[in-house]
Amino acid sequence: MNLATRIMLLILAIVAAMVLSGALLVVKNARESVASELDANAEVIMKLLSAVFLSSDAMPERKPMEVLVEELSRIEQLRDLNLTIRQAGYALPHTVAISPSPHDNMAPFWFEKMVTPGVREYRRQFNSSETPVEITITPDPRHEIGRVWKDTRTILVLIGFFTALSVVLTWLIVRRALQPVNEISSGLDIIQDGNYKARLPAFDLPELNQLSQKFNHMASVLDRQKTENKALSRRMLQMLEANQRHMAQELHDELGQSITAIKAQSASLAQSCPGSQNGAEAIVDICNHMYTVVRGMMNRLRPVVLDELGLATAIERLVDGWNSIHENTFAALSVNGDFNTVDDDISIHIYRIVQEALTNIAKHARAGNVTILLQRSGDGRITLHIEDDGQGFDARTRPLGMGLSGMQNRADSCNGNLSLVGIPGRGVKIDLVIPATTETRQNNEST
Repeated sequence: MNLATRIMLLILAIVAAMVLSGALLVVKNARESVASELDANAEVIMKLLSAVFLSSDAMPERKPMEVLVEELSRIEQLRDLNLTIRQAGYALPHTVAISPSPHDNMAPFWFEKMVTPGVREYRRQFNSSETPVEITITPDPRHEIGRVWKDTRTILVLIGFFTALSVVLTWLIVRRALQPVNEISSGLDIIQDGNYKARLPAFDLPELNQLSQKFNHMASVLDRQKTENKALSRRMLQMLEANQRHMAQELHDELGQSITAIKAQSASLAQSCPGSQNGAEAIVDICNHMYTVVRGMMNRLRPVVLDELGLATAIERLVDGWNSIHENTFAALSVNGDFNTVDDDISIHIYRIVQEALTNIAKHARAGNVTILLQRSGDGRITLHIEDDGQGFDARTRPLGMGLSGMQNRADSCNGNLSLVGIPGRGVKIDLVIPATTETRQNNEST
């Protein structure tokens, strides 16, 4: 859950609590209003009935009960009241509770349930020359609740409207205010992916602007260190290849010549001393074995075929040699394009990447087939694709070993982009893209 959602949920909780409190207060006031209105109506009716009853005493020719019943029918307020008249123990109900007219807005059940006051009953006894009369009034709150609902509904609609409006405006404000946070988060994701060229813009808030400046400074430092590390790695690999070439040359010149001299001396000894021929042949066999071992060491230090025949032929012989000693796995090679003008540094790096990939496949992949595609386009860009159908691995959870890290360093030294995709049970894919160098582009433009 992101920060904006958390803030909005907190604001919504606060707004909901406030709206609920306001709604409860409105309902409470409505309930009190209904109760007070019913009490007032009952009190007015009682006073009117008292006046009617007293006036009946001034008219002896008419009985109080007749006057009372006649006047009750004229009182409009009786439509919200239920009356019961008792005289000498005889109850005469007088109920004139009228339901609201069709054009009246009836209150919903839940509102009526909440605002209906407790049962109210009003009693008063009137004494006359005849038998005393007792009048009981029971208010019917439905009409009053309907009237209160009209006012309350308007208030609730306004509360809902302004609540929704405030929530929408708050959401827009929060999104706008947190937009710099999203940009900072996106910038950090880019930095995490290794792209230290990412920069943040200036923000309006001083705190966020200060954070943006620090972020840009950090990215600048990381970018400079990455450039320096690439230069150091390139220099280190150049020195390593130079030393290996020097060692291979020394082995060829010194040890190779020494082995050749030993073989010549052995042949001379066999001719001068016929009895030592067997020993001389044994020495020659040992020299031949040593020369084979030394030649293998020289090829690992610096493949001679790379200097003599070029990158394409060197990789072809590398793959052929690898296939000859791995009977259960076959590597298919496809080379397209002209590689005669590729720089020596780039050639050795590509050769080493293929060599390291084949070594890893032999050790870990348990693959049956390997596909290697080396291509150079017309603009000088070089692409290398290596794929196997082995057991694979999850590159996100498994740290890169020394071999894969070395491949990445060699790709960086060529200003190339190396990507590795491993899927458990479906093999590994390695893609290398080396852009055209400035020299290559100039040569293509001149031709």
